[in-house]
Amino acid sequence: MPGLDGRAANLAMRARPRGETVPVVLTSAAVDPARLPAGVAAVLPKPFDLERLLGLVARLLLEGAGRPD
Repeated sequence: MPGLDGRAANLAMRARPRGETVPVVLTSAAVDPARLPAGVAAVLPKPFDLERLLGLVARLLLEGAGRPD
């Protein structure tokens, strides 16, 4: 989202209808995984491995597939 940092983009998305159910993957070199911001499903340290990212996205999609709309 142009003009927004990651935290502001996450808050804006969460404020939208059904936005609270969208899993957010944070990529950062400086985030402590034990202290994830609200609404963050996972963190990948930078630089991240593409295969690891794709595996994580696939897992999150499968977990979400079992949720009712």
